[in-house]
Amino acid sequence: MGLIEAQGLHFSYGDLMVLEDITFSIEQGQMVTIIGPNGGGKTTLLLLALGLLQPSRGQLLIKGKKPVAMQRIMGYVPQFSLFDPHFPITVYDVVLMGRLSRPFGFYSKADHGAVDQALATVGLCELARRPFSELSGGQRQRVLIARALVGQPEILLLDEPTANVDASIGEHLNELLRRLNQQLTILLVTHDTAFVANFTSRIFCINRSLAEHPARGMDTGTAADSLYGTAVRAVRHDVHLETHSHVDQQGSCRHE
Repeated sequence: MGLIEAQGLHFSYGDLMVLEDITFSIEQGQMVTIIGPNGGGKTTLLLLALGLLQPSRGQLLIKGKKPVAMQRIMGYVPQFSLFDPHFPITVYDVVLMGRLSRPFGFYSKADHGAVDQALATVGLCELARRPFSELSGGQRQRVLIARALVGQPEILLLDEPTANVDASIGEHLNELLRRLNQQLTILLVTHDTAFVANFTSRIFCINRSLAEHPARGMDTGTAADSLYGTAVRAVRHDVHLETHSHVDQQGSCRHE
């Protein structure tokens, strides 16, 4: 049995069928890119994996069990949305929210250590005390990835991580995900197939049903466009940019 298994999965919002007879098996360590048109069911599939929605029929299993909302085995980066720029919250506080496990609980030393580790992983140690509202779009996206990582998950789910960033930032994210995929299983929803074309393991095309395409030896952008009329950006990710941060030998942020 794979790490993530779907068998005859159906989901509908009332009378509207969104996913129909979805079956797949994802092994540990794979990188799965999910493409398809708006409204095709991509985000719904992620929410089912997170346990935030329940199937109408069939089943989806994580490590052989039905997913439970807020389980730490899963880290989730939602599609970036608007926020109140006047809300006084720092980068550190946003990431720390990923360790919240009980209402009004106190954070432990281990929780704070996990925040330092997550910020080091995404290269943002030096911005820990910066207001979140002052960051660029790419920096905010990395903060949200750190928030997903702080629970030390085995599976990382990302919904359109390049939707609001330019190509140069996309290159940074590409390199970050390549590194994360060495330890984590990743499911990534995107319209920008070039973003992960150089290291994705599998390509799922979802438009109510699922069709899988080989990840090697094909033009992923052309496949998406011909199947679904999906607009795909052509972005180069063959240039890997280095990030610099204050990281100690254990890979954790130092606070002066």
